[in-house]
Amino acid sequence: MLKRPTALGIILLFLISSLSSMAIGSNNESIKPSNDTVDGPMDSPWPTFGHDNRHTGRSPYNTFDNPGTIKWKFWINNSHFDASAVIDNDDIIYIPGGSFYALNPNGTLKWKKEHIWFQDTCPVIDENGIIYSSNPMRTDPYLWALYPNGTTKWKVKFDASIKSSPIIGEDGTIYFSTFDENAKFYAINPNGTIKWSYDADFFSQSSPAIGDDGTIYFASHVSLFAFYPNGTLKWELKLGYKNFVFLGQLTIGDDGIIYIPRSGDGSHLHAVYPNGTLKWKIKLELGINTAPNIGSDGTIYIGGGRFYAINPNGTIKWIYQDWDNYEYEFKSRSNAISADGIIYSVISDSGGWGGNLIALNPNGTLRWRKTISSIWDQRFSPIIGSDGTVYVGSSNLEGGYTFGEFFAFGRVENNTPPDKPEINGPSPARVREEQNYTFIVNDIDSDEVYLWADWGDDTNTSWIGVYKSGEEIILQHTWNKRGSYTISAKVKDMHDVEGEWTTLEVSMPKSNIQDMSNNIIYVDDDGGADYTRIQDAIDNANEGDTIYVFNGTYNENIIVDKSVYITGENSQMTIIDGAAYEFVVTVLNDYVTINGFTITNDADGSPCLDYPEVYPGIRLLDVNNCTISENILEVDWGGIQIDNSLDCIIFNNNINSRLGSSINIQNSYAIRLLNNIFYNCYSGMIIRDSTYLRILNNNFDRNGITLRGSNIDHWNTHDISNNTKNGKPIYYYKNTNNISITSDAGQILLANCSYISIKNITFTDIHNDFEAYSSHDLIQLGFSSYCTIHNNYISIDYIESSIYLYDCTHSNISDNLICTEKLGDTGIEIICCTNNSIYNNSILNYYLGIRVLNSNHNNIKCNNIVSIMQDIYLLSSSNNTLYKNDNIRNFIIYNSIDNSILKNHFSELYIYSSSRNIICNNSENRCITLYDSSYITLIGNNFPSGGGIIITGESEEFWNTHTMVQNYIYGKKIEYFSNIQNKIVSEEAGQVILANASNILIRNLSINSVRRPVQIGFSSHNIIDDNTLIGSEDCGIYIFSSENNVVSNNSMSGTGSTAVAAFYSMSNHIQDNSFMDNFMGVLLRYSEKNRIMKNNFQSNIIHAEFHYTAAKSDNKWIQNYWDDWVGFGPKLISGTIYPKFLSNGFWWPNFDWNPAEEPFDIPTRSVKIE
Repeated sequence: MLKRPTALGIILLFLISSLSSMAIGSNNESIKPSNDTVDGPMDSPWPTFGHDNRHTGRSPYNTFDNPGTIKWKFWINNSHFDASAVIDNDDIIYIPGGSFYALNPNGTLKWKKEHIWFQDTCPVIDENGIIYSSNPMRTDPYLWALYPNGTTKWKVKFDASIKSSPIIGEDGTIYFSTFDENAKFYAINPNGTIKWSYDADFFSQSSPAIGDDGTIYFASHVSLFAFYPNGTLKWELKLGYKNFVFLGQLTIGDDGIIYIPRSGDGSHLHAVYPNGTLKWKIKLELGINTAPNIGSDGTIYIGGGRFYAINPNGTIKWIYQDWDNYEYEFKSRSNAISADGIIYSVISDSGGWGGNLIALNPNGTLRWRKTISSIWDQRFSPIIGSDGTVYVGSSNLEGGYTFGEFFAFGRVENNTPPDKPEINGPSPARVREEQNYTFIVNDIDSDEVYLWADWGDDTNTSWIGVYKSGEEIILQHTWNKRGSYTISAKVKDMHDVEGEWTTLEVSMPKSNIQDMSNNIIYVDDDGGADYTRIQDAIDNANEGDTIYVFNGTYNENIIVDKSVYITGENSQMTIIDGAAYEFVVTVLNDYVTINGFTITNDADGSPCLDYPEVYPGIRLLDVNNCTISENILEVDWGGIQIDNSLDCIIFNNNINSRLGSSINIQNSYAIRLLNNIFYNCYSGMIIRDSTYLRILNNNFDRNGITLRGSNIDHWNTHDISNNTKNGKPIYYYKNTNNISITSDAGQILLANCSYISIKNITFTDIHNDFEAYSSHDLIQLGFSSYCTIHNNYISIDYIESSIYLYDCTHSNISDNLICTEKLGDTGIEIICCTNNSIYNNSILNYYLGIRVLNSNHNNIKCNNIVSIMQDIYLLSSSNNTLYKNDNIRNFIIYNSIDNSILKNHFSELYIYSSSRNIICNNSENRCITLYDSSYITLIGNNFPSGGGIIITGESEEFWNTHTMVQNYIYGKKIEYFSNIQNKIVSEEAGQVILANASNILIRNLSINSVRRPVQIGFSSHNIIDDNTLIGSEDCGIYIFSSENNVVSNNSMSGTGSTAVAAFYSMSNHIQDNSFMDNFMGVLLRYSEKNRIMKNNFQSNIIHAEFHYTAAKSDNKWIQNYWDDWVGFGPKLISGTIYPKFLSNGFWWPNFDWNPAEEPFDIPTRSVKIE
């Protein structure tokens, strides 16, 4: 018999039902929707991240007629757009940002959900129009359900932030994951209750995906998971490693293949069968940032440092690389593909271009690109609307304030171009003084506009803005050269429609030097003229005077601070011989001429090298329109130096500078150097940070021209032609493509060039004078790309650099023989370069073989280097690969990260202040030394001749953050224990390193001729017992910042430095050891409370030594045997203390008060000599 429910039961059922419909956390809202049935995501232009539940990024709409014009922009303050948007079937656009925004198709605001930080994730829309979105805040991580009018249906609070974009299954289930070390995968019912969850193994931020068979795929940073719809695990595929290798956003192809990227050990894209087995993987250089997306033909598109199209079988279809500027990455979280195959992605550039929306044709060629931000790291995913409009958001920064812009790119109808701008400002103006000009802009459609101003001197503002219609814009400019200039300006609107040019004429008045008096003042050192000294004539001259100097020797250093014309009677017989410790002639005023002299600096008869600072013959400082002509300069330490000057001319001079530069030009403009002869100079013409120079018809007997400068106009604005070096032409090309340099070249300079071929050229120039260099930088490339330097023979004595690249990309230096009979400075030097290849070169007898500075993503492989000091020097560089280079003796890595050193043969590798470098499978090594470096990976390295691995660093992370696996010395394994305890070291170990380790037993080792066989840093309570260490080059046992360790019963002999060395360590016990035939037995530096007891000190050059920072020392020397003890009284141990109040230390004693009379019986283990 059925019982009727009681009133209490009805109430309880009501309460339970109410509670079950509420969200998991507190303050959950429960508003019942109008339609309780949910069948999946909305059928709309773009309802979810990556367009669909497989994240293909594929739109059903064409964009072939989208020209990339801005239709409209939506702007937000104090926030930014950093995720992706969705579009419903009414073309309403929903965008997460600092708040949640709904925009009408025309860009106007429909509604805004304030005070909620929606960011990092993309929302999803179900078929009833409910929008699900998450906020990633760690303090209040919610999943929200919003009605189409912006009101809250419900919200659920979780215990970890949500960086995974949610998706909706066909039954309405919402899937996402949380982001922390205890991350979970969630399935949520449409009413906000949990359907099921699964504990992931690590962080997760990838949006889940759903296959056509209903399988739900999740990815953590470590593994790829497949689930049945009921939450049962189908399979797990581990592809990453915690804290090292991470997985990215997954995507599913039309055939069910899952594509997922991996980063951390190089960047790879994996293809996984639906059953969880690996189909293929491919390594992609320069990183992966975007999700993989799938074209209609199965092509996989993915972006990072490059943008790849990959065939379904894992082969590369094409690669798009942005050659205009190399400091870029494709950063959008996902890409968009139109129905006609056009791909849209966001490219971010750290070199100054900011963020751009880029459109690529299906064959990988550029269709168009549009600027969306002026700052780096734009991650918003583009989406496509039903009319082919492409939408994208951006982050921006101006004046310290953050703002976001959301763009609609498409076709614009009935737009009127902006008006001509109005220009107001001074004319005439003054040269080298900043002038203010006002530009008034106007647009009849009241659109926001941009301004371009050209100053008429080959400089311009490029497009600047944004400005409102009717706004007055004040700009400043300085002209450095007198003359007449035309300021030109035009305006474009936000749709990229440009108006007409308008102009303003500006003149710079000429000097009034022609109005000055033209008196002639005579100078003769023999008397009978106005003056006997040139300086006296200058001091008494008026502006514009001529000073005529008769033949003779004038022992003076002169300063010209007036606009005068100074000429000698005969250039060979009118001699200015100044002191070497200052410039012979210093010019400090405009419109000065120095003509017809021999200028030298040997007045006092002393060699120049005796002076601590020496100077060139002539200096021009902050001047314009000066002339240096028809002179002979015989100056040891430089011919002419020109600083911060313009419009000067240097012509018909003979310059000999045995120990300096012939001409040194810095920060100067429009200098002309014509018909000069340079002979026997230490170095040639050096040009730094200067623009618009004319260098014509000059002859260098052994040197040449060196260009230096960090801006492209320091390289490509010059006119350099008809110059020779040692009778051969100096070739200078700027802004040139697709040529081959002829074999008669004496020197080659390329500026902003591409696809230049330098092949099969012989450069020889051998001299017997040690003090004269033959050349500076024989082959120089600046701001150039895709150039080839191949199969050249370079044999130059005393050369500075044979091949020099600055800010170059994608060039190849290969199969060159670069050698010198006597000495060269650097074989190949690259600075601020990326994506270049240096391979199969032989570099012999240089001070430094290959130098890499501030350069990234270069490949240096299979080179043979025999240098005097350093074979390879890697400085402040990252992501370079050095592979199979041979005969490397000294290899230095300094302040560099993420480089890969693979399969090289080197003797010594020194790594200073660096991190995250990978040193793998190198052979024939002598030693790898880590100085103040962290997170270094050493795998599979072989040390057949001793040395091994050395760690030096005063911070714990310099010891315990490394990875060392399968490294061998003399065929024995190098054991590295970090952040570990309670281990026994194998007796077969060839070297042992402990880092933040405790309770480790090191016993019964027999090691011979290893540089530092046992090293412990930041470790405690370890035992080093009964080992035999012979012939250690450095230290037998090295202890750094460690305590309470026991070193006992060891036999150490033949050590090149110290048997046991303790630095900054305390409370260690060193007892019952035999120290024999070492340079030093025990060294204590800044170490206290150590106990040195019952050891044998025999036949060491120094038995023991200590250094402290205070006079008090708590180290105890107890009953040791000293073979030099006199037989009575205590044994004195000498040391040094360094009190804080003294800059230098002084001698201080310690004592062993009761030394042993006879050596202790410490057994010596038999040693097999390796």
